[in-house]
Amino acid sequence: MKDLDCKANTVTYNVLMQMFAESKSTDMVLKLKKEMDENEVEPNGNTYKVLISMYCAMGHWNNAYKFCREMIEEKCLKPSMPVYEMVLKQLRKAGQLRKHEELVETMVDRGFATRPLAV
Repeated sequence: MKDLDCKANTVTYNVLMQMFAESKSTDMVLKLKKEMDENEVEPNGNTYKVLISMYCAMGHWNNAYKFCREMIEEKCLKPSMPVYEMVLKQLRKAGQLRKHEELVETMVDRGFATRPLAV
């Protein structure tokens, strides 16, 4: 693409990031995300899904949480329920109950989720 002077768009980056995430090439995924930012290519929900899923698979709750917050607060994007639940699971597993509750509150405040009913 570079040789043909074609600019990569969000979909192109997402496909490449997914491919590298599946092959466990974390460095390449992060390099592509950095390149997206430098080239002012807007990430979308799929971009964040790749990043969050990759970090959850590695058990890195802090990075998964960071990208989930960025997705919601900075980009105003709604995570899919499987992505949201994946991050919540990682936070519970790591004993990060305060961050878990903060994420639930943020999702409820944004209208992205409802508060679970108390039993």
